[in-house]
Amino acid sequence: MKKYVKKRILFLITLLFLLILLSQRAQAHPPSSMALEYDYSTQTLNVTISHSVGDPNSHYVESVEILKNDVESITTDYTSQPSTSTISYTYDISASDGDNFEVTATCNQFGSITEEIQVDEPSPDQIILEVTPTISTISENGIQIFDISVFAGGEPLDDVTFGIDVVYGSFSGPQRTGQGEFNFTYYAPDVTKKLTETIDIEASKDGYDDADSKLKFTITDSAEPTETCPTLDGIIESGEYEFSASFSGGEFVIHWRVENDTIIMAMEGKTTGWVAIGIEPSDKMKDADMIFGWVSDSGVASVLDCFSTGTFGPHPPDTELGGTSDILCYGGTESGGKTIIEFKRLLSTGDSKDKDIPSEGEITIIWATGPDDDFESQHGGSSDNRGYGKVDIGTGEYEEIEIPAFWIFHATLMIVGFILMLLGIIIAKVFKKKKWWLKTHKILGVLGAIFSIAGLLMAFIMVSMGSGEHFHVPHAYLGILAMIFAILAPSLGFAQFKVKKNKSKIRFTHRWVGRIAIVLMLLNIISGLLLVEII
Repeated sequence: MKKYVKKRILFLITLLFLLILLSQRAQAHPPSSMALEYDYSTQTLNVTISHSVGDPNSHYVESVEILKNDVESITTDYTSQPSTSTISYTYDISASDGDNFEVTATCNQFGSITEEIQVDEPSPDQIILEVTPTISTISENGIQIFDISVFAGGEPLDDVTFGIDVVYGSFSGPQRTGQGEFNFTYYAPDVTKKLTETIDIEASKDGYDDADSKLKFTITDSAEPTETCPTLDGIIESGEYEFSASFSGGEFVIHWRVENDTIIMAMEGKTTGWVAIGIEPSDKMKDADMIFGWVSDSGVASVLDCFSTGTFGPHPPDTELGGTSDILCYGGTESGGKTIIEFKRLLSTGDSKDKDIPSEGEITIIWATGPDDDFESQHGGSSDNRGYGKVDIGTGEYEEIEIPAFWIFHATLMIVGFILMLLGIIIAKVFKKKKWWLKTHKILGVLGAIFSIAGLLMAFIMVSMGSGEHFHVPHAYLGILAMIFAILAPSLGFAQFKVKKNKSKIRFTHRWVGRIAIVLMLLNIISGLLLVEII
């Protein structure tokens, strides 16, 4: 008997260890997307990878493997990634028409992503455009000459008709400068705030397939100095900010001042991890313009401009949603168990993923702090602080808004369901000589299943309202498995009284299914508490 008990204890410990391991691994993540583009004229493969991380020196794409026609051609290893979100690598690799590339990008912590592309040699009738230079910014009233090279079938192409469209500025030309070579001059307008300019260039010629190219860059307001920020060092000096608002007894404090068409803000949280603020959510977190910031162990501050797409997230960087990063500058410090992040942005950025901040008037905010220097870490647990409030930008008045944590209802239902089923098993084992045991055992089993199902439905509703990713972590899979056994156990219990044959086998199965259900429910509760960092 002792040997049997030891085996069961060892089995439970092994399951618990595996669950903890899976829960920790769930916090890491593979790259979210990857785009491939092959330039036949230069025989180069461009790989653009979206991999949002907190610290690109500790969490990064560690390798890119390229298979050409199922044969390994290039494997490149990396020890960091150059950006906290989207990264791009270019590889020199020859290819012919019809060749296939399979590219795999692997995260150093967990997972990988694989994409394929087939090489198509441009038709001799296909016009190819190359536009240089590639610029990221231009000052207002600035002038930029762009050169255009036009090819078809690998040869320069003349007598081409161009169509050029700009959004804000103006242009002259294009003019021919050589065989297959042209240029045009772009004139930036006078602006009062930063704008994103787009230039569409189309080339056509009878007998050839049209081509198009697109340029994107930012027009900056020269009224602001090239150094767009004051010294934001993560230190809040006396009198540096005009207003402050404190939440949750000082767990999170914001300071701010408005300068012309910009706002400079400091987030101060009692944490050694990340701090975040969301502006004007429509429902819980949904549609909130969010700014996350943290300071690494080496003292390097990081800030991300993000947008929450669901009621409970996710909140990817704006750049992954077609927006732009509009944090003009930032700084941060971490000491004494406190993190301070300062940042500057325009009151109105013109980005659809940002919310306008009035120079005077009230805005609704959400705020949160977390224990890790990792933007992608799971959060929402006891080690996080979070809340809602209203702030008047012009007067400094503020108030806190209390909103219940819905995950608590889910957890409560699951725990009650577990306790009821456990009591049902205990009664069957201990009070079997009592007349009332069977009736009570049945009631507790059914109630346990009902409460567990209700808890599962609550979880489904929460995730549906939020990210919509119902099986994003092992906890979800374990929960479904536990529910199957929780429903199956009482069903088999009632079935043994309805059938005439194989009653003993059904009874034996009922007992073991009930025991397995209890173990799975316990492990599921533990995994949930780990997920929200209660334990």
